This record gives sequence, C-alpha cells and structure tokens, in this order.
Amino acid sequence: MRKLILFLLTIGMYYTAASQLMAGASIGTFNIPGASKRFKGIGPTVKLEYLMSERTSAFLDASLYNKNEDEGETTITDADGAYIGEAATVAKHSIRHLQLGCKALFRRDFDEKGLGFFIGGGVAYSLVKTTYKYTLPGYDIPDGKYNNNQFGFHFNAGAQYNFARVIVELKANFDLMIQPLVSASSYVITGSRLGVLIPITK
Repeated sequence: MRKLILFLLTIGMYYTAASQLMAGASIGTFNIPGASKRFKGIGPTVKLEYLMSERTSAFLDASLYNKNEDEGETTITDADGAYIGEAATVAKHSIRHLQLGCKALFRRDFDEKGLGFFIGGGVAYSLVKTTYKYTLPGYDIPDGKYNNNQFGFHFNAGAQYNFARVIVELKANFDLMIQPLVSASSYVITGSRLGVLIPITK
C-alpha cells in the first residue's frame, strides 16, 4: 500500500511540475444539422487548458450562443378558454454550452514553436433557456419560459500555431447529445472556433 501511495504521489508531482495553465478566448459557430428549422448561430467561448504532459492537456470550454426564431402565430385564449386572437410569436434561445475533456497534440510538444495538430474528446453539457414572446395589439401577454438541460459526448480536431507567448488555435467540434436541444431537432451539434491561448502559469 505504501509503495502504491508513493507511486501515485510521484506521478502527481511529475504532472504538477510538467503542467502549465493557459487561458484564452475564441469566436465560433454553433450548428444543429438536421433541425426541422435552420438552426445556426455564432458566439464567444472562454477557454481554460491545463497541460498534463508535453503533448496532452485537459480543457474546459464555456460558450454562449443566442438565436431568435420566428414561430409564426400562436392562438391566445382567456382563462375560460375563449378565443382572443392570434399572437405573433418569437422564440429567443440562449444556449450555454460546456465542453470538458482532454486533447493530444501531434508532431511537436506544447512548448515548441510552430504548427501542430491535435484531436480530443470528452463530455458536453448544454443549458438552453427559451423565451417565447407574444405580440397581440391591445393585449399584454406574459412570456413563456422553458429550460432544457442536456448531456452528451464531445469530440474535436484541429491545428494550433505556437508563437511562444500566444497560441492561435483553429478547432472543429462535433457533439453528440443524449436528447435534442430544441424540439424536433437533431441530436448532433457541430461548429468551428478560431481563438487564442495565453500561458498564465509556468
């Protein structure tokens, strides 16, 4: 048991010594192919990356996407079910998308200057807040608000160029969710991001 504990401590000390924390940001697309309606957006991502060895790292990406959809008209009735009219309806989606996983760099180490390629994977989590806004002249209709939380699996691949003080990264994402994010839509989320990473610890 003592040998096992000593071995684990040695491994932990090695990773701590070899590790480096980086932070950054990117801008990217958000697409749900196969959705009943065209569902594409663009938004920012905040990034944290923890180097565990010369060519592997753990990452956390937090993205925000907003999209409005015209939902046509909704029949409005009073408390007794009597018909009032047809209200123009707009669905406003706010999507907070998290991706947590690991990636492996090929051809060169993280601290080497130049171009490198990587693949990665992990888990994904989306919190979708949808607000339905109704417009009917002469009436003040309360908004309809719904939350949808979904888990899934995350995969990525891309390239990065290390300029020593900053790393420029281009990444393609593919997420497979357990359930659709929006009604009658695909389980698949795709996207691409262009961003930078800056070392903040040594």
